[in-house]
Amino acid sequence: MNHQPTENPTKGDDELPPVVEEPTVIPKAFDPSHPGPSALYQRLQHDEPMTWIFSGDSNYCSAFRSSQTFPRLVADWTKTEFGRTNEIFVNATYAHAHLEHVKVQMKDRFATFAPDVVTLVCGFADCESGVEKCEEFERSLIGIIKQIQNFGAMPVVCTPPYSEYEDDSAEQIDRLIYLEAIRGCVAEYSGILIDHWDHWEQHPERGSFWDAKRNAPTDAGILEMQKLYLKELGIDQPKSFVVGSDAATSEAINT
Repeated sequence: MNHQPTENPTKGDDELPPVVEEPTVIPKAFDPSHPGPSALYQRLQHDEPMTWIFSGDSNYCSAFRSSQTFPRLVADWTKTEFGRTNEIFVNATYAHAHLEHVKVQMKDRFATFAPDVVTLVCGFADCESGVEKCEEFERSLIGIIKQIQNFGAMPVVCTPPYSEYEDDSAEQIDRLIYLEAIRGCVAEYSGILIDHWDHWEQHPERGSFWDAKRNAPTDAGILEMQKLYLKELGIDQPKSFVVGSDAATSEAINT
């Protein structure tokens, strides 16, 4: 027995199906081919909290015998001035970190956080082995950048800040070679470079940024690191002055 389909008398032939609104898609991953500050800014337009991880050498991001650290200043600014109060910041830096150690630990330590931004603070621990180890250093750095990208996170790499040595000393020459390795790897593998060394070297007040006796940044140096980091990522203005924010739009209308 053939059954004919029952017509729905309440639905006309010209009636359109109900409109189903697509949910807003919040990007959780950054495209490695477009890793710049504009991609980060786009991600920051969504309210979903982001996770920021700082890794690498704490000797180059902490003032001697001070609670003031570069990651903490970045976290405080992002939460208070930029209005991202629910952001998650993890400081996983440790003293005298070698990049190969960081790379080995990264997958187990960082993947569970599902990070959005991973910042690597480079130090000169690897440089102490001499320039013959620079190729191994480069391989470790490239591996770290690729792992960060595999997380769907944005890799941000900081050079060490400028520290005073005689320009023709063996230590200074080795450091300059390692610095160029950092810059080249970041450029080739689509990371964001925060070049503290270059910034400090050209700064007229650099003498107040580094404590040569203790081989560590001063409080003023840590603050300068924070300022450059925020500037390079395009989040150095309070949220009320950021173009596109509701507060900035309201202020523009009322002026």
